[in-house]
Amino acid sequence: MSPRRAQRFAALLAIAFCASAAGGTLASATLVEPLSPGQNSRLSISMPPGFAADQEVWVAYELTALPSADGGEVGLEQSFEGVMTPATAMFTTFEADDLESMDSADAGRVLVGRAVSRLPAPGTSDAPLLVSVERATGIQPLSLKVTVGQGSLPAEWQEKPQDSIAYKAGFIAGLALFGWLALRIFRRVSR
Repeated sequence: MSPRRAQRFAALLAIAFCASAAGGTLASATLVEPLSPGQNSRLSISMPPGFAADQEVWVAYELTALPSADGGEVGLEQSFEGVMTPATAMFTTFEADDLESMDSADAGRVLVGRAVSRLPAPGTSDAPLLVSVERATGIQPLSLKVTVGQGSLPAEWQEKPQDSIAYKAGFIAGLALFGWLALRIFRRVSR
């Protein structure tokens, strides 16, 4: 296979993986250090063209936080502006015990977690989704990524990414591609 064809193949493979991961996603936004002085703790996410106001909406969250005590939680509130939302769908809570602990070189221990909420169909396409970080006890939120979508939930949100077959296959394919490219470079250099 020529280097040009190999590059095209790698690009097509990357596009295919990205397209499958983004299926059903409508919008995404990130809050940086919510609840810190001078930082914004609220998001207003406008729905893009093609949003079906008569269908249920899923909201996926990725939280990164620093633990400041044992236990603790972060409370979120979400609803469409001006649309009645049941109390059971309005709140999402991240518990410290449910978050994955990771070591960070410069920050010490970092907590990472994901959650998915489902909101009923808003009935109007011009109502933005309002998301706010309402409280944090025992945890200092560093960032909150919010992804909004409709239809079936992408596979990446249905389980931990490290456990998914797609993640493992992508990792192995990436290693194989890197090994193949490194081998080609070393062969050219040795000639």
